[in-house]
Amino acid sequence: MNNPAGLKINQKKFGKDVTATFFTKILLIALKLGTSVITARFLGPSGRGLYFSVAQTSGVANNIGCLSIGESLIYHIGNGKLTKSNLLGFVLALIVFFTGLIYLGLYFFSPFIIENFFKDSAENLMFLLYMMTPLLMFEYFATSALRGLKLFSVVNKLSLITRSNIIIFLLLALSIYSATAYFALIGYISALFFNCIIYLAALYRAAKPKVLELKEFSSVIKYGLKVHPAILLTEIEYRLDIFILLYFLNTAAVGIYSIGVTIAQILWYVSNSINSVLFPHLTFTSSGQEKNIFTAEIIKYNFLINLVILFLLCLFGKFLVLILYGNDFTQAYYIFLILAPGLLLDSIGRNIATWLKSEGKPLILSWISFGSLSFNILLNFILIPKYGLYGAAYSSLISYIARGTILWFTFKKYTGIKFSYIFLWSKADLIKIYSRIQSLIISFTR
Repeated sequence: MNNPAGLKINQKKFGKDVTATFFTKILLIALKLGTSVITARFLGPSGRGLYFSVAQTSGVANNIGCLSIGESLIYHIGNGKLTKSNLLGFVLALIVFFTGLIYLGLYFFSPFIIENFFKDSAENLMFLLYMMTPLLMFEYFATSALRGLKLFSVVNKLSLITRSNIIIFLLLALSIYSATAYFALIGYISALFFNCIIYLAALYRAAKPKVLELKEFSSVIKYGLKVHPAILLTEIEYRLDIFILLYFLNTAAVGIYSIGVTIAQILWYVSNSINSVLFPHLTFTSSGQEKNIFTAEIIKYNFLINLVILFLLCLFGKFLVLILYGNDFTQAYYIFLILAPGLLLDSIGRNIATWLKSEGKPLILSWISFGSLSFNILLNFILIPKYGLYGAAYSSLISYIARGTILWFTFKKYTGIKFSYIFLWSKADLIKIYSRIQSLIISFTR
């Protein structure tokens, strides 16, 4: 079933979904900071770095091997090709298929991973990677399926529950057993397993499965392959500096750097709140100038909110680092200061990337991401050996700015919307924003 021509965006529904998601993200920020504080305080820079490196390696393996099928699920649910009754079985079939693919890749690359990234540890961390893979994948696919069904309130509640579970299991593992990265990862994996049971129950209740049909299996994979290069390259760019730091420096450096990244990425929570709702809405909406202007307005609000958050973090960030993480992580604040401007512009780029995917232009996004990643790799290998942690931060800053700028001019090229529309503010604009925020809060609390 195709989208009917001329279908318009339900701005009231969109606003309510974004507001709920945004408030959820605020709570998730606290939970994410709580997780980072626990691992930093219990494990120190080196242990925190090892824990973070294993989790990042698992995330990269899933990002590479899953072929962006989550985006494809949202797209196929939105246009009616995947029905609710078939959804749970379809997701489970995807997990079996892609777990096998990723296991083959991990087995093949395990000597390289151990020698270059886990050289500071004596434990068998590859075994933990194998355990994490299907658990992270299930959460990714289940969340995508629920987003495709536009059950954003369910997704928000599950996000809070599952992130809280991670904190609980981490505390139990580190308190009962030993304060090492290995037992922190055991606690993390236990939480993921428990979370998968919760997601399974939620998806079963939402989808009410009746039959298993795989006729759309190839179609889902084909669409995933179209958008995968852009998403994969972007995700690798966001994580690449961690692995280059591991190669040139050590896990302690990664531990400090990861805290700076955690604080800087608070800026992403606004964009992610919008994009997690924006893509399903834009996918179910026909193309047109109204859609383009709506996206531009979203970018305007996103930029303003992120600018305010950035200002507050610059004022109180150092105090936050010292109170939460201790003197061992002081450098993390300066890492944040370097990354922040780039992440501010990148948050706008994320909105535009969502628009490009909804417009069926993933190839453009792929080329932009490829250029940005190549630039980032070059900068990392030049700057990290010379400037260490700060070299990694400057590399990311420059590549984020370059990517965001190119995405903006791409958006301008296809929509004709001028730069001034988004970044020049009038008194009327501010009054409109205040009224919209006020109405959204009122509608959400009713």
